[in-house]
Amino acid sequence: MAVFRVSLCAISVCLCLFPQPGRADWLEEARAAYTAGDHETALGLAEPRAAAGDPAALNILGVLYFHGDGVEQDVQRGLGYYEAAAAQGHVIAMSNLAWIYYDGSNGVTQDIERAQYLAETAAEQGNAEALNTLGVMTEEGVFGATDQLAASEYYRRAAAEGSPDGANNLGRLYLLGLGVPADDAQARLLFEKAAELGHDGGARNLALMMEQGRGGSRDIPGALANYRLAIARGHAGAANDLGILLQNGADGLAPDLAAAAEAYQQGIDLGDEWAPSNLGYLLSDSEPTIPDDSDRAVALYLLSYERGNLDALSDLAYMYWDGDGVAQNLPESERLLRILADHGDAGALNDLGYMREYAVNGPVDLDAAMGFYLRAARLGLPLAGWGVATVFLNPDYAGRNAVEGHAWCYWAMTLEPDADARLQYDDSCGTLPETLSPQEVEAIATRTEELLSSN
Repeated sequence: MAVFRVSLCAISVCLCLFPQPGRADWLEEARAAYTAGDHETALGLAEPRAAAGDPAALNILGVLYFHGDGVEQDVQRGLGYYEAAAAQGHVIAMSNLAWIYYDGSNGVTQDIERAQYLAETAAEQGNAEALNTLGVMTEEGVFGATDQLAASEYYRRAAAEGSPDGANNLGRLYLLGLGVPADDAQARLLFEKAAELGHDGGARNLALMMEQGRGGSRDIPGALANYRLAIARGHAGAANDLGILLQNGADGLAPDLAAAAEAYQQGIDLGDEWAPSNLGYLLSDSEPTIPDDSDRAVALYLLSYERGNLDALSDLAYMYWDGDGVAQNLPESERLLRILADHGDAGALNDLGYMREYAVNGPVDLDAAMGFYLRAARLGLPLAGWGVATVFLNPDYAGRNAVEGHAWCYWAMTLEPDADARLQYDDSCGTLPETLSPQEVEAIATRTEELLSSN
């Protein structure tokens, strides 16, 4: 089945485009046009004024060309406009450049020293986004050791000056208890503020807290509204989260698989890595509301993997192993598991060991099984330790070793969190046979301690 993953927040900084209200009419008109997606009007208003050297107009052209909004993207040209505006002391351009040089945005060479200078200069003049950038730099240890308490003060000042990112990042610190006391209620208020200021991640984070009833009452209608608001602002993860909520349902909300599929498609279109695999699951689960489409499901799982979701490849591997939603194809399952194993996936390594031990897609090969199991066990997977034990205790294994076998079995039983699995290990190999000598029993205890201490 599909495994759902959501995260509440990562550090996020948005470039501030224009000054706050109170500037010249043309600038407010350009700002409104840009916000509405009318980049052509923003460009037309800014170009003649930029030619006359107006720093605000130069900054607008910097935004348009750097991001390719309404024009063919030209990063260097956009950078030049930003620099020309900053050279005239334009605080917004300085703040934009500070983030660009810190982040290395759009392939620009990272320049931490210049980023710091620009951010500090803009922050001294009260620029909210520059304060947020300094918070990010402080939190990520640019000025020395990571200092989340100091970062929280930058975020607090940024939020007070109207930075949606500052509010969102401060909310994250309260949510996780990083540098400040954990406080769900305060986090929720800050996410609400960020959402009100137009932050897509803030709306998504607020939706998650409303859905989970964290920091306040559970509010499913509010969660739905804020997920949709975040999606409208371009947040890919919010579309996936909405799909999960619609698929599973909640108090007062019946599951709606068709609506969930639509939300996952929005996530796919916006670039989310989990939405393709979740839609792929709906297209292969034999539930009649969404007709199965095995070819599309496979393509979606592969797309999810290409976007960085290893679990999607795992889901696909087991679909082929079990013939669940697709024709059984053990060679393809093994091929996918080997890709996962190359990524260091302990579960895939363990299952490759199982394939070799029990002649799944090929003859028994206990040496190969042992190699896979050991690699997985060294990554800390208790189930793989049991696999090591079963091979060591197999009378057909050339390297049969009762001491090693029982020691690995006790290692697995000690580390296994699942009670039923521990019983399975004990029934299989955990009880010492009477044929073992006292010296062997003592050696097993010693070896078990060695394995546990090296874990």
